[in-house]
Amino acid sequence: MEPNKWFTKQLDAYRNDVEYQTELIQIEIMEQIVAAMKQKNISRTKISKKLGRSTAHKTKLLHEKSNG
Repeated sequence: MEPNKWFTKQLDAYRNDVEYQTELIQIEIMEQIVAAMKQKNISRTKISKKLGRSTAHKTKLLHEKSNG
């Protein structure tokens, strides 16, 4: 089986999976947050201070979802 067909078949098997759908939503939310931060020129440090959390914590959350 060609790699593209194999991948498409595997992806199709997960399209209705609740965990898969949840991950897609989480990724979309994180992408929107990062885009808004860039648009408003807000650094991770500023966000961390406003939320009372460490910059490392925010970086972990943002990268964890955007990198899968």
